Parts: sequence; structure tokens; C-alpha cells
Amino acid sequence: MSAQQQVQTFGKKKTATAVALAREGKGLIKVNGVPLSLFGTPILRAKLYEPILLLQSFTSATTALASPLSRIDIRLRVSGGGHTSQIYALRQAIGKAVVAYVGKYEDAASALEVRKVLTSYDRTLLVADPRRCEPKKFGGNGARSRFQKSYVLIPLPPPPPPAVQGPRTEADLSVCATATVKRCCLPTWWPAHLVEHTIAAKHHWDSSRGTNGVGYHP
Repeated sequence: MSAQQQVQTFGKKKTATAVALAREGKGLIKVNGVPLSLFGTPILRAKLYEPILLLQSFTSATTALASPLSRIDIRLRVSGGGHTSQIYALRQAIGKAVVAYVGKYEDAASALEVRKVLTSYDRTLLVADPRRCEPKKFGGNGARSRFQKSYVLIPLPPPPPPAVQGPRTEADLSVCATATVKRCCLPTWWPAHLVEHTIAAKHHWDSSRGTNGVGYHP
């Protein structure tokens, strides 16, 4: 009794792993003991049927044989990952199982034709996708996003209010009059002691010149 013809392949997507065992048969395909038509959700099941629909109408130009799916049975086991990852791992395992079985027991040229048909439609039917979700880092809500940073400018305290500009006293006005200095010559916001000092200095300067204020031009 000759050994049964069979090959074992696997497909991966993220953390999902599917193992396919292809052997001589009549086209039966089961996933975890469940028929392929009952596995997964209807939307994701369309992705699972892609390699099967591609190979159903395939005819080898070298051997003129019909679709290899009609001559083999494929048993699949899948674990890990999520719903979508398991579907992508299963379709990859199916495609690799067909290529390996045809190349080992039928014809290498036919296996190359099957490979071209699958890769021309979607390369991930035979080649694993190395992409992974980038892990989150500290300092932000995700892998790349960062918490917002802004420099808060502390406002400076307002400048002190100017001195109260009250009316001049009679003494100040009399000093200004005797010194023959116009009141508009001095800033109005000067304090009284500064006004007196300035007027006294001006009067001393005029006295030293002997002009007594004559000819003073502010």
C-alpha cells in the first residue's frame, strides 16, 4: 500500500496561524471541522473564497488538467488573532497548499502557473504580510500622537499708577512767581519737593550770573 499523497502548509497574519493539510480527495475543504461555507461572517467569507474562485476556472496549459481543487481535500486549523486575521491566514494557507501539492505530485510548470494566477490577483495569497501594529509609547495617546504642549505666558504686573496730579498749593505758585519761572516749564507730574529744588537751583544759577532771571528761556 503506497503512502497517501499529502502536503502541509501554513499561513500567517499578525498573530493568527492557519495550518492546511492537502491530500488526495474530491474537493472537500473544512476549517476547524466546519464546512467552509459556514465559517466566519458572510462579509469576511468572501475574502476566504477568493483563492478558491480563482482556481476553479484554472486549467493548466502544460498538462491540460482541470482545477487542482477538484482532486484534493484540504483540512484547515486556525488559532490566534482576530476574525479578520484568521480569514487572511486561512486564504494564504489554502493558496500555498494548492501550489505545494501541484508542484510536488503533479508538475512544477503547472505549480508555477498556479502561483502566477494567485500572485497576479493578490500577493498576500502566498506571501505573508510583515506589517504589525506599532506599539503605543509614553507621552501620548497612541504610537505617534503626542500630548499637546504649550508655553503659558504669565502676564507681567501692570506698571504702577502715576503720582496723583493734584493742584499746586499757594506756596508752590508763589515760589514759581518769585523765581519768574513759568509753570509750564516743569512737568506737572513732578512732586512738590522736586519742583522746589529745581526752582531753587535755577534761582541760584541766575543770581550767580547777575541776570535775576532776565533772559531765561526754558
